[in-house]
Amino acid sequence: MKRVYIAHPLRGAKWRENIEKAGRYCRKYAEDGEVVPVSPLHAFGFLDPHIFDPDKGMTFCFSLLETCEELWVHGAWETSEGCQKEIIFAWEKGIKVRFVTDEVSA
Repeated sequence: MKRVYIAHPLRGAKWRENIEKAGRYCRKYAEDGEVVPVSPLHAFGFLDPHIFDPDKGMTFCFSLLETCEELWVHGAWETSEGCQKEIIFAWEKGIKVRFVTDEVSA
């Protein structure tokens, strides 16, 4: 099964809600059984996004993204500096990028 990096905005007032939204996507993909969802929001959930150095955090994300075959982008990525950096990184590495527009309910 291919590994798919699940990008979703994190920072902001609703950061916990963003983690939950990303989790809903991951659960759906895991239940579908066609891909292995890889979520940096969950992999690095032990780091406080308001304290941890964001540049170092992106280095962690890039390292994880590099192991995946595709990047699936969710949520309001246009407003997320992190998601935009992940998209550019994927394009530069030749990783396929897919923009997901459908919502997943709770």
